[in-house]
Amino acid sequence: MKRLVIAIDLLLVAFFVFLLRLLPPEAPLLFSYLDDEDKLVRTYFLFTPLILANLFFFINEFLMSKYFAESQEQLRPFFNFINGFIIVFSAYLIIRILLLII
Repeated sequence: MKRLVIAIDLLLVAFFVFLLRLLPPEAPLLFSYLDDEDKLVRTYFLFTPLILANLFFFINEFLMSKYFAESQEQLRPFFNFINGFIIVFSAYLIIRILLLII
C-alpha cells in the first residue's frame, strides 16, 4: 500500500511540473466555486487534498499497528480499502482541477 501512495504522489508531482507553465497563478480549490474570485487559491495549494490524504494514510497505518495489532488480519482489508480510496480520490480531484483550469 505504501508503494501505491508513493507512486501516486510522484505521478501527481510529475503531472503538476509538466503543466506548471500552463497553469494560472490562482486556481479554484472547489469545483462549485469556479466563478467566485474570493474562492481562488494559489496554484500550489492544489496539493492540499494530497497532503491530507497522505496524513490520513499514515494515521490509519499507525492506528492499525498500535491499537489493532491483535486483529490486524481481519481489519487489514478494510483499512487498505479506505486508504486506497482516499489516496486515489484525492489524486482524481487534483488531476480534475488541473485539467479544468488549463
